[in-house]
Amino acid sequence: FMKYSGMRIKRGTSMGLSSLGDAYVNFGTFGGAIFMFILGFIYSEVLNVFHKKSKDYPVLILFTTLVFYYPIRPDCELQTILGHLVKSCFLIYIVLIVWQKEFRLWPASMWKKSLS
Repeated sequence: FMKYSGMRIKRGTSMGLSSLGDAYVNFGTFGGAIFMFILGFIYSEVLNVFHKKSKDYPVLILFTTLVFYYPIRPDCELQTILGHLVKSCFLIYIVLIVWQKEFRLWPASMWKKSLS
């Protein structure tokens, strides 16, 4: 560590490897590449859901950055990344349900139909 950063670390110090490092350590080169492809596919699917649902609830575009704040950080472990992704998506889902009931919000597609 001293060679690359110029900093000394104490004995027994541990550091996060990132999801790429975790994939390489757990599955090797080829398995790590496949794992990273699957992880990218999961990210893509979450973004696709946000994109499709944002047509009815445009505020979801603002929440996208909050959902992907931890997943794109290079210093987070895989369990932190996936935990944040799942919990933040669940929280946004609950918030939208509460907003719909509390403020009687309708999807944007309903507004377009009523104005026609």
